[in-house]
Amino acid sequence: MEVRLCYYGHSSFLWITPSRHRILIDPYRNPEAPRERWFLRPFPTVEADVLLVSHPHFDHCATERVLGKPTILRTPGTFIGGDLKVEALLDRHPVATEQSSIVETSSSS
Repeated sequence: MEVRLCYYGHSSFLWITPSRHRILIDPYRNPEAPRERWFLRPFPTVEADVLLVSHPHFDHCATERVLGKPTILRTPGTFIGGDLKVEALLDRHPVATEQSSIVETSSSS
């Protein structure tokens, strides 16, 4: 099996590794005010093992939409599990806790 990628909209993707690890990045939520709705539909509930939140804007951090008990990376750090290594790096964005991520997976195929 190869790495699978699912696009949910905006900047949100789900990666599924060959060993079935599920890595979700930046689930979004709509603002409360109806006139300020950014997205046509709410973010679906998604199961994940690792959740990457690049920065704390509403359009990147709807952690309540994630099922299970994922490891959440909001700040620079590393998660290693099985064939998966996720490294969150400090990045520049007009927010105090911004990050970029590197996702690596190994496959025996």
